Amino acid sequence: MVDGPFPALVAAVQQFNADKYSQGKRWQSGFSDCSSYVGKGMKVLGEDMGASTTLTYMTSPKWSTISRSQIGPGDIAVNATHMVVITGSDTAIGQENPRRNVQSGSIDDLMGGTGPYIFRRYKGGSNITYAGFNGPTAQQAGLLDIPGEITKAFSWMTNTTNWLRVGMVLGGAFLIYLTLIAMGKSEASGILGTAQEIGKKVSKSAKSTT
Repeated sequence: MVDGPFPALVAAVQQFNADKYSQGKRWQSGFSDCSSYVGKGMKVLGEDMGASTTLTYMTSPKWSTISRSQIGPGDIAVNATHMVVITGSDTAIGQENPRRNVQSGSIDDLMGGTGPYIFRRYKGGSNITYAGFNGPTAQQAGLLDIPGEITKAFSWMTNTTNWLRVGMVLGGAFLIYLTLIAMGKSEASGILGTAQEIGKKVSKSAKSTT
């Protein structure tokens, strides 16, 4: 039986999305090529793929070849010259070339012009977690969307006079922080009152200054 997909890899590699394409500097901070982009993500998860070349992923006994109908988040599409990480039924992400750098798109687009390719799955990858999260891609994507949502929240706060709502937002952000550091539900609920008090104090303080 083939193990399940590897969604933690999708989240792990995306912290290297700002990398510039370089084979010569591929392991240096801020640089990667297609295979070291994946290799960096694997290292984040505590899995060292050694040289981490496309040939490594094509031949390693740690990976199983699967059919296109079986692919899921964290599987890879790979051939002798290129590879990407699968993010959905027909989508992927990977370090492309010096003109495009890291790109998301359809599998065929990202692998286009590189020749025939196969799909492979990391054995036991479904049991590996990232930042305390494991599960469907939507969960991983939600985690990665948090910085953008925080930016939106602060933009809203700077343009509002409803300070009670501001206090509630800050209190809610505190609870989100607790969730991200993987505190148990009982602990989070135990300090719910504290978060609410924070919101009330922020609201009271803001009103006193207007």
